[in-house]
Amino acid sequence: MNTILLYLVLGGCIVYSSMSDLDNRPKDKVISPKGKVANTKDVRFVLNWGNLGADRIEEVVHSYKSGGFQDYLNGHAIRVSHLDVSDLANSGRDWHRGDELSGVAKDAVDFVALCLTSQEMPWFPTIDEMRSPTMYVYVWKIVFVGVDKIRPNAADVIFANPDTKMVYYLSGKI
Repeated sequence: MNTILLYLVLGGCIVYSSMSDLDNRPKDKVISPKGKVANTKDVRFVLNWGNLGADRIEEVVHSYKSGGFQDYLNGHAIRVSHLDVSDLANSGRDWHRGDELSGVAKDAVDFVALCLTSQEMPWFPTIDEMRSPTMYVYVWKIVFVGVDKIRPNAADVIFANPDTKMVYYLSGKI
């Protein structure tokens, strides 16, 4: 009887430790001295989705990938060689100036702000910076849920600041 109990406890510990990767706690995925988890090839999609072209990527300054299974938070801060307002206007995408957000773009930025309350990405722009006239927003994807009260629960959003030559990306689900 004691042997069976011992095996059950041991088995439970093994199952619990293997499932801890399914939770939403941040994992240490640092693979370089600067704390990056992504390289320029990993983030090309961000600039390509914004129709800006990945050839302008200089450096992945910051990157974060949560350990979440269903809920998750991923983000990148990318320094680009050149970026100005005309690049955004001529991209063929619906880039919105941060201080002129409405509709789905406003909902997406509000969702991003909600995702960032846990401080996993302190380098990501603040809500005031996202809503400033120097920041531009492109919503790649947003998912709404609810019947009585419809609200976003997932989004992929790209932010571009021509003044600082930085592009930020957040993908989250809560």
